[in-house]
Parts: sequence; structure tokens; C-alpha cells
Amino acid sequence: MSSEKWTIGVMDNLFLRIPVFKGIYTGLKQLANAFSPDNTSSFKKFVIVEYPRPGTFAFGFLTKECTLTAEEDHQETSLMAVYIPTNNLYLGEIILFKDGDVFSTNIPIEEGIKIIMSGGIATPSRILESKV
Repeated sequence: MSSEKWTIGVMDNLFLRIPVFKGIYTGLKQLANAFSPDNTSSFKKFVIVEYPRPGTFAFGFLTKECTLTAEEDHQETSLMAVYIPTNNLYLGEIILFKDGDVFSTNIPIEEGIKIIMSGGIATPSRILESKV
């Protein structure tokens, strides 16, 4: 093991033992790992959603699908968690959308990151909607 990896491992363990930093550090580490070229599981698809108001659309990354179950009648609603970058790529919001409100694209995650980082300049002139 290289000295760099050892040092990172020691720092990692140190931050995880400090109660105040543990939650913040874990979240930041997961976010940084999401943008790693080696990571293939954090972002599922590059999507388009109607956000922040009707008639306007935003690019985002599908991160998770979940089910909301009502306590009284056990009715279930399928939801999709979408990460919408608001400042470059590392800051953003996680918004839950109903299944039918998320438009999946044919744009690979790597290209989606380029679109976000370019401020939209790299957006193709035609985007095909695909199945989620």
C-alpha cells in the first residue's frame, strides 16, 4: 500500500470517529464518489424533469427509485429521486418525482456531466427520450 493511500485511510478513519464530522464527511464522500469515473452505480440515468415550476425543465441524474406507502390505506406511490445540480456539479437538490414526471434521455451519464459543467453549451440539438 502506498503512503498516500495509507494517509487517506488514516484520515478517513479519523473523520468517521468524530461525531460532528461523521455525517457531513460521509455525505461529502458519497457525493465525491458519485462523480468518480470508476463509479457506475450512483447515477442511474441522465434525465429531464419539469422543475422548478410548470413549463420549465431541468437536467438531473436519477439516483434512486423508492415507494411511498400511506400509513392509513397502504396505498403506494412510486417515486424517483433526482439529483439536480444547482451550482456546477457538486451542489444541488434531491427532488422526489412521481414515476411519470421523469423523462429519461439517451444521453450517457458522462455526457450529462459535460452538459452540466459546460453550462448547457454541450447540450445536443436533439435529445431522444428513452424508457426509464
